[in-house]
Amino acid sequence: MEEAAHEMGREVYFAKFLTSPKLLQLQLRDAYFRRHVLVQLLIFVQTISTDQLQRKGAPALAPRQREAAEKLRARASELLAGIAPNGPLFAAALERLLVRERHWLEWKRDGCAAFDRAATEAESTPLAAGGAKKRRSGAAARAGGKRQQLGNSELSRLWNLGDNSLASIAAEGNKQAVPSLSAYLQPLVEQLDPEAGIEKEYLLTNDKVWMWKALRLMSKKDVSLLGKISAQGGSMEAAVNHFVEKQKGNAGGEEGGEATAMETE
Repeated sequence: MEEAAHEMGREVYFAKFLTSPKLLQLQLRDAYFRRHVLVQLLIFVQTISTDQLQRKGAPALAPRQREAAEKLRARASELLAGIAPNGPLFAAALERLLVRERHWLEWKRDGCAAFDRAATEAESTPLAAGGAKKRRSGAAARAGGKRQQLGNSELSRLWNLGDNSLASIAAEGNKQAVPSLSAYLQPLVEQLDPEAGIEKEYLLTNDKVWMWKALRLMSKKDVSLLGKISAQGGSMEAAVNHFVEKQKGNAGGEEGGEATAMETE
């Protein structure tokens, strides 16, 4: 089936047909021309057979007319399947396309009803060893058991892992807030302390993920630290030591300012 579809795709080309009625019999010898005509005929038959036309004020087909349209549709489908290359495959693909189109028209006619289905009642959960019922996880527990069905079991499972309420999203955002630069660099500061006695191979600077996050924070919080890394002979350790000294200087300046203010008073 896949090989046939691939072969059919390679043979597709955009032909230009002349409009002279004298050449119609000659052009009917072309399989692609006959296929185009039959496709348009099937689309027309389905269009006049749908009840969608009743909403536009057009009269519905009479029983005899509907029967004649159905016979014409069956004959056109039969002829279409007999046209090489890959006639049955092309006819089946067109049939699926027309069915989807009919479903879409019916959905529009019925007012575009939502596709969401009500969740089925969950069976009573057995009691755990402690006597309490097992708790449902994910959005099912937070939304009263209502699960969203996305048409695929794996997508539905991933979607229902978390809650989509604004309060839940805000709570998750607070949990994943960007840490301060001093808090993120503090573990490395402790490792660089000579009293800790941590060897170089066990430092956080060997962790590529940690280093990437540290560089991102530095570019956002204090760009001057990047110069300590990119300078000749520079390193992350030098940048961290410079950051610690800068913090101590800022703290000393604030304390000195407070002492001066007290003396002035």
